Amino acid sequence: MSTKIYNAYKIENMTMPEIMECLYEMKEDTKNNFKHFIKHQTNHEEILKNWDFVSFKEMLIDVNDKNINTPFNWKSSVVLYFHRDDIYIITFGVNLDLKKYFKDNLFDYHYQNQSDPWYCFDYDEDSYEYIEAEKEWEERGEIWDEIIGNRYSFSESGLSFDLFDINNSLSLVYELLIFIWEKKRNDDENN
Repeated sequence: MSTKIYNAYKIENMTMPEIMECLYEMKEDTKNNFKHFIKHQTNHEEILKNWDFVSFKEMLIDVNDKNINTPFNWKSSVVLYFHRDDIYIITFGVNLDLKKYFKDNLFDYHYQNQSDPWYCFDYDEDSYEYIEAEKEWEERGEIWDEIIGNRYSFSESGLSFDLFDINNSLSLVYELLIFIWEKKRNDDENN
């Protein structure tokens, strides 16, 4: 079976409270980005024409629960993994620059074994760099195999943290619809 772990990173030199603070900031920024999207990048007329509060809320829940590819699907999370004395993180649906939050403490740690690794294209097979890169790549594979084990599910192998889940943000949906209705009313009054 092949392994494909794309958005994976190793976190170094941070305590759990510091990591949690980064995650809380990411959660707040994701919520604010969603609000900005609804307020400034959607067709409010279409929203008002097609959905009332209940149906808009149900549509958002539906596209997020079913992971339907639509601009309204903002469901995102991270999973933290604790392996030996190290902490790793994988992102799902995250549309943020993680370096903004973790600064210089975040290092790419993706891994895949279904094709030739990157170093095959960058170094001569007999070079020191090739041998060192190959050792590091094999170590990554061993670490991810140990972390995931036989569970074959990223969320079952670590600690999951939701950055945005519309099911937990219904007051936000209400706030956004009130914004849209008030904006339309103001636009109508000014025209």
